[in-house]
Amino acid sequence: MTYRISRVWARARRTEGKGAHVLAAALLFASIGAACKDPKKDPPGPTPSATPSTLASAASTAAAPSASQEPAPTGKGDPAHGKVLMAKYECNRCHDGTGLEAATPDKQCVHCHTDIVDGKFKAQAASLARWKPLVAPLADVPTLTATAKRFSRTYVETFLLEPNDLRPKLVPSMPRLGITRADARDIAAYLVPEEVSDAKPTGDASRGRALLDTKGCGSCHAFTGVAALQGSAIPVTVDQKTMARAQLLAPDLRYTRDRSPVPRIVEWLK
Repeated sequence: MTYRISRVWARARRTEGKGAHVLAAALLFASIGAACKDPKKDPPGPTPSATPSTLASAASTAAAPSASQEPAPTGKGDPAHGKVLMAKYECNRCHDGTGLEAATPDKQCVHCHTDIVDGKFKAQAASLARWKPLVAPLADVPTLTATAKRFSRTYVETFLLEPNDLRPKLVPSMPRLGITRADARDIAAYLVPEEVSDAKPTGDASRGRALLDTKGCGSCHAFTGVAALQGSAIPVTVDQKTMARAQLLAPDLRYTRDRSPVPRIVEWLK
């Protein structure tokens, strides 16, 4: 594996002179992603996909404390400290909508991939053609812009401590950070400034399922744990590129009840 990484890194540096150091990381991650798919090299049990995010936090992950071994922090979290922690963990390297300044191009884990895919990256045409298929699967990650309007603090805190693969069609996934419960709670308080009390659903579940089947929800979303959603046309017109991105970022709907209080689900659907 080390030999393969070294070869990719050296090749990327030779390929392009100016700007190649930025692309070296992209080629490096693509190579590691391929290597990690070899079942002989993987340890037993489920492992997350190798992505820029997971690689960036590999060292801290090894020393990450077990969430179950930590006492639960008291209080509702400190939003101001949460913003400081967002900077500490460099959340803006992958995510937009952090409230932080954008990461510089040499530290961005996603935007350079997007520029390559869109043909905006300054490099020779032959190089762009060679890089594009390697970085295309790594060009999209969720934005945090609407976090406050969609999720509960409890969910954000829990997800930071024990992230799972929410988006079955998306290659990058959230890494396990070396983060304490107290820090996770502070970040959750920053991302979700106002909590909303949950409420028991009062609608008709059968009709809700029928609407999922007829409103085109299955065009983007999976809903594991129940019968597969039926395919149907979406009630709006979108271009092919927008649709493809929506399908990549669409979360598995089985986690909806864990992520969002009922009032926020209703408001989001409106």
